[in-house]
Amino acid sequence: CPDLPLHQSIGESVAELIVNENGVGTYQAYASQGRKGNAHDWFYKAHGTCQLLIECGTQNLQPTNAPPNYLIDDTCQRCSLGAYWLMNRAIGYNTEKAMLTGHISDSATGDPLVARYIIEELDAGFFDPRFSDELYGRYWKPVSPGTYTLRIAKKGYEEELIENVTVNSSAWKIEDVELNPLSPVTVSGNITSNGQPIAAEIIVSNGNYIPVDTVEVISGNYSFDNFEGDHEVVVKADGCVPQKHMLTLSGTTLTFNADIAPAVVVFEEDWEDDLSGWTVTGDWALTDNSILGDYSVTDSPDEFYANSSTAILKTNSPINFGGVSSDAALVLWHKYHTEHDNDFCKIEYSSDGNNWTALKMFAGVSDGWKQDVIFVPELAQSGGYIYLRFVLNSDDSVNDPGWWIDDVQIVASTGASAGNNVPPAKTQLFKNFPNPFNPATCIKYSLASDSVVDLSIYNIKGQKVRTIVNAKQQAGEKEFIWNGEDDSHKSVTSGIYFYTLLTSEFSQTKKMILLK
Repeated sequence: CPDLPLHQSIGESVAELIVNENGVGTYQAYASQGRKGNAHDWFYKAHGTCQLLIECGTQNLQPTNAPPNYLIDDTCQRCSLGAYWLMNRAIGYNTEKAMLTGHISDSATGDPLVARYIIEELDAGFFDPRFSDELYGRYWKPVSPGTYTLRIAKKGYEEELIENVTVNSSAWKIEDVELNPLSPVTVSGNITSNGQPIAAEIIVSNGNYIPVDTVEVISGNYSFDNFEGDHEVVVKADGCVPQKHMLTLSGTTLTFNADIAPAVVVFEEDWEDDLSGWTVTGDWALTDNSILGDYSVTDSPDEFYANSSTAILKTNSPINFGGVSSDAALVLWHKYHTEHDNDFCKIEYSSDGNNWTALKMFAGVSDGWKQDVIFVPELAQSGGYIYLRFVLNSDDSVNDPGWWIDDVQIVASTGASAGNNVPPAKTQLFKNFPNPFNPATCIKYSLASDSVVDLSIYNIKGQKVRTIVNAKQQAGEKEFIWNGEDDSHKSVTSGIYFYTLLTSEFSQTKKMILLK
């Protein structure tokens, strides 16, 4: 709760003005970030409001004695000073006046604007957007004295960032903002796959603080309006590999065409059967709260995850990224509800199952199921076997409903399809082919795990002729062509040669014959 210090100070100021029932001293204020019902969590999320619960009576508030001795009269009288102070604090009258406010307008016309305002030091991922009002373009926010960063965003206008806005307790800080309008641009073109028009979606980013635009493409050609500037665009279609582009919109029109490749499904999981393909740490379980099919998976089957916990869902077998193209993308449906900036949903990968690297992190609240596309060229570039896992980490404070995941796929335009993801069961050196050979032969071997490999060729005297490999390699099937040359790139003579595969845990030698 980024506003907790302010809310706590307000609560303390009100409590200090309410004399207790015995007439000795005032009430104590206790700040809480827990859930107490009565919709105050929703009001804070939606409007930034603070709820004060004033418990200032310990006896029957409506005794049978006649007025003016009703206890309720005394209670109202005692509480009135705190209530008056609270109203005065809202308008800055005879109390601390720390308030950030102002008007947002169009720099060209002077007209008031409904724009989103963000005070970065007091923002949270679970907040609904805060907007200036329609009539005057007015925004306001009670704050504690301090220095703040104000950001104003509206589609069709340049974003404004105002730093070092100082607010003190003696007067409202009025920060009026004029936004510069952007020129409109019409974007049109065609979306195809292998040259044929297809139905697709174009997701157009408008920056971090303005919702994306989704353009539905019915049969290839499309048109939409936006505004000048740089926009990230993702094109996706069923059965195809998503594409990401950065478009610079300028002038009045822009043509953008995209041909997206049919997808090779490198990995997929829909959890319609069970969790047999996964190693579970924590409470991960199937649930019928799904977007597609009957089931999804969640870390919190009992409604809320535990505090100070780590729930992990890891693939039992690594995923084969051998030959996977760099356009690889992880596509998943999910929704989440976690404590902002404290409890995190993470997607991670590892080549050895021990050392993990984050692909993406989420925290806060996502409203309903959504499909995310995460481009993963780093996995494609690995060229080996990769483990995937989903992790939810919580701290020791507030707990929340958690994370639901459904229909995960990794797709690319080329690569090993799902089902070919099991690495070799053992390290092995195979017979070369052809044998005898002239002028070249293929040497194949498999690695059960990532290893430092030496593959070398020796003549019949035991002298090393050629080093084929001397490097660390990832698990998987490997093959190399030896063209009958030594390390100096000179052709060797006919005869018997030996090739040796050596790792820290394996050594094997086989014979081959070069005939010229």
